[in-house]
Amino acid sequence: GGDFYNSGKGWSPIGTDSSSSFSGTFDGNGYAIKNLYININSSSSVCAGLFGYSAGTIENLGMIDSDISVSVSSGSYSYVGGIAGRVDGSVVNCYNTGNISSYSDFSNYGSSAKFYAYAGGIVGAALGTVKNCYNTGNVSANDNLGPAYPSAGGIVGVVLLGPGSITDCYNTGNISAKRNAGGILGGRTGTGIV
Repeated sequence: GGDFYNSGKGWSPIGTDSSSSFSGTFDGNGYAIKNLYININSSSSVCAGLFGYSAGTIENLGMIDSDISVSVSSGSYSYVGGIAGRVDGSVVNCYNTGNISSYSDFSNYGSSAKFYAYAGGIVGAALGTVKNCYNTGNVSANDNLGPAYPSAGGIVGVVLLGPGSITDCYNTGNISAKRNAGGILGGRTGTGIV
């Protein structure tokens, strides 16, 4: 697509929200995708990765040297991951070696605003299952004010309300966040199991 593909935003993630999520099965068959680029600055909520929002199954896939970054200025959240932004289904036998970042910009909003920046090497936000995955890339989640709760995890940024699980995974990448950072999981709002 070149420098001007998708107005400079790079790859357009598969599945954008719960009403248009990916719901099938994607089997990478052990192959990898190299140099995937996403750079989104948005005034609304964003789910970004190879897949934006998945309620299906993603398996046997690698992401090599990707560069995925999202900044939101008035949306309620940004979920960013190497494989998927948000997963309600499952991600199995996948890996990421690229850089992932999620950022919330509060420049024009008061302290009562609540935006959420979540980033994970594999999945930004999970309500489903992440199994047998690893990350070696850098992951960061930040904001410029404070009411938000940026969370970054080597595998998953945040496990959402519900029974999400992370099993048999590892991370060797650098993880940073203004509030919550973890080698495997950045934060948890539900009953998820690691």
